[in-house]
Parts: sequence; structure tokens; C-alpha cells
Amino acid sequence: MKKNLWIKTGTVVLFILVLNVSVFSLSKAQTTNQEQGLPTLQQSYQIEAYNGKISSTYISRGDTVYIFATIGNFGDQVVPVVSLNANFTHIEGNSALNELYSVTIDYDHRDLEPGETFTGTLMAEITNPEARYNVTIFFKAEDVYDPDTGPIGAAPALDFNAAEDIEVHVVDYGGASNVVIGIGLTIAGIVVAIVLFILYGWLKEKLQKRKY
Repeated sequence: MKKNLWIKTGTVVLFILVLNVSVFSLSKAQTTNQEQGLPTLQQSYQIEAYNGKISSTYISRGDTVYIFATIGNFGDQVVPVVSLNANFTHIEGNSALNELYSVTIDYDHRDLEPGETFTGTLMAEITNPEARYNVTIFFKAEDVYDPDTGPIGAAPALDFNAAEDIEVHVVDYGGASNVVIGIGLTIAGIVVAIVLFILYGWLKEKLQKRKY
């Protein structure tokens, strides 16, 4: 009888310990996300960005590209959408070549009502040096579903990714390497013209000899 009592008591204590550890782990994960500016599980279900696309992945430096993405508000509050952005990150890690392109959403279209979606367009003239880049397309929006946001304080503006790791190649047709290629093609053209001129003179002379 006494043995059974100890077994039951130990089982209850073990269950309470496991329950406390689970609750503590979940609470700590959500706190860490909030401290780092990352959306919690609840936040990620309320606001979602998707369908991020770029009009071209092979771009001449100085050309204009169009970047699209959609953001949806699946909660019950109005979500202010601040901007649509495209971050060009150099594939080999040279941060000096990175570039962020952004367009601010005008106030007439900034508020996203509950259940609404909004598709934004970013028109950007690409100024990155010639290289390969990974492009991340994201919206910056105020997370009104953050549980720490009070009636007075402003909601934190977080990044909601619509697409990641789109590989883009930027080429520079005005660069030094292309100038060298242009000079080489010009010289080759001149050589071909001289050869054709000599060949024409030789054929003309041969035809004249046949007349006599």
C-alpha cells in the first residue's frame, strides 16, 4: 500500500515538472522572438507576405526592374503597411556591394483592413556593381498583433519576407572588360575588311588577265 502511494506521488511530481518545463520553454521562445524583433507564432499567422517576384534576374547595371509582392492581413485589426523593399546581398559576402531598394506606401493605401491583401510594386534602377546577388523581397509593416503593444504605444514595424534567395546577376556593359571586348571587335572588323579588300583586288586582277 505504502509502495503504491510513493509511485503515485512520484508520477504526479514528474508530471508537474514536465508541464513547468514545457511552459517555461514556450514562454522563453516567444520572449526571445520579441527581443530580436521576430514575429511570434501568433504574429506570423496574422500577417503574411508572399509571391515576391522580380521582373528579371539578369540585369544590366542602370536598367530599371519591377519588383512585386503581396501582403495579407488575416487578423481582426487594421495593419499599417510601411514599405516594400528588396535587399540585394552579394553572394560572396562583400557587404560593400550590398544595396537596399525601397518604396514607401502612400498614406491612402497604407492601412490594410482585416481580411484584405495588398500587392505592392517597387520600380528600381539597379546601381549595384557587376556581380551575383541574392535578393530578399519583404514588406515592413506595423505588427498591431504584438501582445506588448498598448493603446498608446506604436506597434513595432517588422520585416515580413515575401521571397528569399532569388539569385540575380548584374552585368555592367560600360565596364572596363566590355571596353576591351569592344576594342577587340573593332580591330577584328578592320582586319576582316583589309582581307576582303586584298581578296577583291586579287580577283579583279585575275579577271583582267583573262580578258587578254
